[in-house]
Amino acid sequence: MLIGSSQLLVQYEKLIPASAYALKEANLSQKAQELSTKANGLKNEVDRANSDPNAAKVLKAKIGTGRNDGRLWHLVWNLMYTTNKLHNAVHQQAGPGDHEAYKLAKAVLNYSKFTTDDWNNLNTANTWEEIKTSGGNSLIKALVDLAIASTDLTAPAGKVKSQYAQVAQAFQQVQTQNDSRRAYNNNQDKYLAVVKAWNAFNAVYKAEEHLNTALTNPASNLSSSLNQLNSAPEDDLLDVCSKASEALKKYNILTKAIKEKLEDVKKFESAYKSTTNDIKQNYTEIVDNHTDLKNAFNDALRINKFWIIVWPSVIAQWLNFLTYVILLFVYVPGDSGHLTMFYWVIAVSGFVFGLSNVLTFAIDDNYLPIYIAGENSFPATTSLIHYLSSLMFGNRRKWNSDFLMVYIDLVVAILISFAAAAMWTVAYLSSHKKKEDKTNNDPDTFWHINPPDGYQGEIVNPKTFMPFLMVLVGMGLVYCIYPAIAPGMIVPFYLVDKIEMVLLIATIFPPLIVAIVTKYKFGWSPKAEWKDNSGDPWAPGSPCNYLWHFFDLVIPTMIILAYLFIYSLHYRDSSVARSIINQPKMSTCLTILFYMCHEILDNFT
Repeated sequence: MLIGSSQLLVQYEKLIPASAYALKEANLSQKAQELSTKANGLKNEVDRANSDPNAAKVLKAKIGTGRNDGRLWHLVWNLMYTTNKLHNAVHQQAGPGDHEAYKLAKAVLNYSKFTTDDWNNLNTANTWEEIKTSGGNSLIKALVDLAIASTDLTAPAGKVKSQYAQVAQAFQQVQTQNDSRRAYNNNQDKYLAVVKAWNAFNAVYKAEEHLNTALTNPASNLSSSLNQLNSAPEDDLLDVCSKASEALKKYNILTKAIKEKLEDVKKFESAYKSTTNDIKQNYTEIVDNHTDLKNAFNDALRINKFWIIVWPSVIAQWLNFLTYVILLFVYVPGDSGHLTMFYWVIAVSGFVFGLSNVLTFAIDDNYLPIYIAGENSFPATTSLIHYLSSLMFGNRRKWNSDFLMVYIDLVVAILISFAAAAMWTVAYLSSHKKKEDKTNNDPDTFWHINPPDGYQGEIVNPKTFMPFLMVLVGMGLVYCIYPAIAPGMIVPFYLVDKIEMVLLIATIFPPLIVAIVTKYKFGWSPKAEWKDNSGDPWAPGSPCNYLWHFFDLVIPTMIILAYLFIYSLHYRDSSVARSIINQPKMSTCLTILFYMCHEILDNFT
C-alpha cells in the first residue's frame, strides 16, 4: 500500500550507523525518565484543587464556557442525558439495576430538587452564570458553583472533587450490575452510551492522571534503552546500531501510548501557564522533554531517510534528465539516426522513471496529490506540444515534420527534467530550520519542504485497511485488463484511439479534485479521518470525513468489470459476451468506466 514517508521508515525499525551514533550523542535517557517524573508531579499538584488555588484555577478552566467546546460543561451535559435515559428505561421495565441507575443519575444531577424554572434555565442557558439551581448536591451543581466563583476557588473545587467521587462510586455500582448480574442486557445501547459519556468526561477531568499512567512504563523502558545505548562502546558499531534500533522501538511505543493523552493535557496549556507554582514548571518540562525526544529521534530518522531515500531520489532525477540528453544525441546525428541504441536508451529511461516514481512516493506524502495531478496532466501537455508543432512544422513539403516533432519533444523533455532535477536538489538537499525550533540554524539539519509532523507511525492500523484494499485493487487489476483486453480485445478497433482521447481528458480530474481539496481543505480533504469520530461527518471542518468511504464501492465495481471482460473472452457465445464484445457503446462505456475506477482508487488513497 502507499503510505506516508513519515510512517515508511518506522516499518524498518532499524537505524543506519550515522543515525544510531547521532541518537547516542543526544544523551536522552534523563529526559525520558523526567517525562514520567514530571507527569506524576503534575498529576499530584492538580489533584490538590481543594487546597491549592492554582490547582482550583486549572479545574475551573476545565469546565469551559460553552456547551459545545468539548470541556466539562459539554461533557457533563452528555453524561446527565445518558444517565437519565438509562434510568428511565430500566425503571419502566422494573428490572434489576434500577436503584443503581437512579443513584448514578441523581449523583450527576439531583433533578428531584429541580423546579420547572431550574429545568428551563438548564435547557436554555448559554453560560454557567445563567444557570440557577435550587439546591441538592450533584456534580452539575458543584461545577456551576465553581464556574461562577470569582475569589475563593478551593471550596467549590473541593465540592467538585467530592461530587465527582460520588459519581465515580455510583458508576462503579452500575458497572458491577451490568457485568455480574447482566442487569442492562435489554438496554445495552443506553448503558454503553453512559460508559462512553463517562470516559469522555474522565478524559478531561483526569487528563493529567491518564497521561501519568500512560507514561510510567513506556518512559521507564525508553530511559533504560537509552541508558544501554549510552553505555555501548563507541567502537562497537553493531552494538550501537542494535541498541539504537531498540530505543527507537521503545520510543514508538511511548509515542503511541501518550499521543491522545498528551493532546488532552495540552488543551489546558494556558491554565497551567497561568499558575505560579510547580504546575507550570511540571507542565513546561513535560512538553519540553517530549519535544527534545521527538526532535532527537526525528533527526536520527532524517539521517536514515536522507541516505536511503533522499539521495537516491536526487540521483534518479538527474538520471532522468541524463537519459533525455542521451536520447537527443542518439536521435539527431546522422542521416538515419541510431535506431537500436535509441530503443535501448528508451528501455533504460523506463527503468529510471520507475525508480524515480517509487522514490517520489516514498519521500513525502504531503505533495503526492500534486505530483499525481502533474503526472496525469502530461498526456494533455504532450498533445498540446504536438498540436503547436504541427501548426508550425506540419508542412511536409517544407519541413521534415516527423523528425522535428520528436526533436521538439526531446528538447521540451530535457528542459522539464532539468528544472525538476534542479528544484528537487535544492528542495531536498538544502538545510532548513526545524519545525519545532525556528531558531535552529544548524547547516547539518536536513529538512524537507513542509515535512510531516513526525517520523513515528503504527505498523498495522485498522484504519488503513480500506485505503490498502483500494490501492491493491486499483493498481493490481488495471494492467491485467488495460489496454490489452479492454480496449484491445473488446472494443472495435476504430474506437481505441477515441477511448484514449477521452481518457486523456478524463484522467486529469480525479487527481485535480484531490489536489484542490487537499490544498484548500474545504473540510473535504481525503487526508481527514475516515472514521466516525464526533459531530456530523458530512459537515465541512468536521474531524472526520466518513463520506469518503462511499468510494469503497469502486472496489467491487472494478472487480466485477474485470470479471465481465475475462468471462466475455472465454465464453464468446454467452449473452454477456455478445452484449459487450464489439458493441461500440457498451464496450466503450465499460472500458472507460474500468480505467476511471483505477484512477479514482489510485488518487483517493
